[in-house]
Amino acid sequence: MKKIFLDLGTHYGQGLKQFIQMYNIDKSWDIHTFEANPVTYKYFVNLNKNLIENLNLKHYNLAISHIDGEIAINMETPPNEPSTGMGSSIITLDKWNPWNDALRDNFKTSEIVKSINLSRFLDENFKKEDFILIKMDIEGAEYDVLEEMERNNTLQFVNDLYVEMHSHFFSNKQEMKEREKNIIQKIKDNNINFHLWH
Repeated sequence: MKKIFLDLGTHYGQGLKQFIQMYNIDKSWDIHTFEANPVTYKYFVNLNKNLIENLNLKHYNLAISHIDGEIAINMETPPNEPSTGMGSSIITLDKWNPWNDALRDNFKTSEIVKSINLSRFLDENFKKEDFILIKMDIEGAEYDVLEEMERNNTLQFVNDLYVEMHSHFFSNKQEMKEREKNIIQKIKDNNINFHLWH
């Protein structure tokens, strides 16, 4: 049995460091970090050289999705900052509406990035006997990703799951809240140790 930690939406590694402490993660764990924003990814690598060198850590500049391929990421650029905003998302801007339009002006640039199907990644790389811990903060993409995992029975691979849900950032909030409710129920039906992340 392997111990696996998937940090999905790693940003600068803030959550990664929290989970290392929470779960006493050491070299016996396989760590995979994913950051879609190419600017943020470079910052992550530069800021975390010590962790990368001292842990069994693989880092990917890939968007977590329900499909393999290429997708546009809308990059949040707060005033007087580089394009490393925490709200960067692969959700189209007609639906992605953080803080009720208050941050709309922060989304001025987009880039095409590679995406990876998380359900396939789990199925091809791990076994249900492994202990798999996931932190998922992927700015709205969690709905499609988790529904795909449920359809493909790869939710069953996961032991502990921490997810930041973003229904309040969508223009169609009520629809997303219903999806959120259904997804959380499916997660619980699969006997996963589930926590809402912040």
